[in-house]
Amino acid sequence: MVSAGVYLVVRIFPIVQASVVTMTVVAAVGAFTALITALVGLVMNDIKKVLAYSTMSQLGYMFLALGVAGYTAGVFHLINHAFFKACLFLGSGSVIMGCHHQQDMRRMGGLAKLMPITFVTFLIASLSLMGIPPFSGFWSKDEILGSAYAWGSEHGGAYWLLFLAGELVAFLTAAYMTRLLILTFAGKYRGNDAPTEDFVEDQAKLQSEQENWEIKKYDRSLGGLKTLYREDEEPEKHEEHRHVPRESPWVVGASLIVLALFGGFFGFVGAVPLGITWWQGFITFGHAHHAEVNWLVMGISTAMALGGVFVAYIIWGAKFAVFMRLYRTRLVQVLQAVLANRYYMDHFYNGIIVRGFMVLAKASRIFDTWVVDLIVNAFGAGTKMFAYAYAWFDLWVVDGLVNLAGYMWLGIKRGIRPLQSGYLQHYMLVLIIAAVLFWVVRYFF
Repeated sequence: MVSAGVYLVVRIFPIVQASVVTMTVVAAVGAFTALITALVGLVMNDIKKVLAYSTMSQLGYMFLALGVAGYTAGVFHLINHAFFKACLFLGSGSVIMGCHHQQDMRRMGGLAKLMPITFVTFLIASLSLMGIPPFSGFWSKDEILGSAYAWGSEHGGAYWLLFLAGELVAFLTAAYMTRLLILTFAGKYRGNDAPTEDFVEDQAKLQSEQENWEIKKYDRSLGGLKTLYREDEEPEKHEEHRHVPRESPWVVGASLIVLALFGGFFGFVGAVPLGITWWQGFITFGHAHHAEVNWLVMGISTAMALGGVFVAYIIWGAKFAVFMRLYRTRLVQVLQAVLANRYYMDHFYNGIIVRGFMVLAKASRIFDTWVVDLIVNAFGAGTKMFAYAYAWFDLWVVDGLVNLAGYMWLGIKRGIRPLQSGYLQHYMLVLIIAAVLFWVVRYFF
């Protein structure tokens, strides 16, 4: 799924390549992503986090390729990366299983002798990721940088920064993977040693983060990091018995070997300097890819990769005094803290974005309760009172007048009903009386 974005851009590439602006945006985002995530991978201590940020960096590399019209190179690196990164993640799982669920590289070391199959396969995949010839990653990464170089030559100006960013990422990739190899496989096993101070601090931080997450989700703490292990799998109990890592089962080892073969040597299908251009003819856009060898770019990228290996070795391997003093300077420590905290993006997101939306949500709730609901309830109460008044008016006024008229005519009816007796003499008497009254009124008034 992590490659879905790259695949999407590949599928809609006819639309993307129609605009130079769009291509530039894709390339710039890819180069920026590759650079900042490679820097973060340089300071991570969790072996899987190093590989995770490496994946993000390589995805940026693929976007860079597509943004500089390196369609064939981008897809080539996508396939190569799938093979060697699968090998690396499976290898990291083998290491974690061998170290009994320990993922911190500061508690590893010396695994090259203890887990030889894992080490050899991991080394092949790492060299491929670094872009060291003749492994797979070298051929596809060289194609990407060649496309970036050609794009810079064609457009000039700031477009050369894309090529420079690609070369810098090649240096950083080699550096953080060499650091991973040294901390994990070189030296002696440190899992049974007393944990270092920074390791204890990180564990305390992870414990606090895990407990806070549990409180938010379950309204109570379930034990923090202990919830991640079964009772019989707690690392502390095994450290008391001097745990010694051992090679993973054959099913893991066999899978690692297969992935290492593909991850390390699949790239030969597009080894242009060797005259092998099968991939360039197989994956094309619009027309056949014109395979060219840029020996200058190839030399620079190889030098950058080897330079990254060398710098990482003298810092984390040989630990030369002069470089260690530089590494421990205040400036470097501050930069390392910034990278270890992922540029404080999570702090910014939680402190500004999340907290801002929480404040907005609380304010909206108060406004809804005391303003909107108050107005709605007031209208409801007013309508209810009007309904009661209207019902009373309808019952006692409207219905009362109607009933009064009815009762009045009922009384009149009852008053004149005796006059309708049916006897002729009664009717004659009434006529005589009426005539007399008429005469009296007419005569006297």
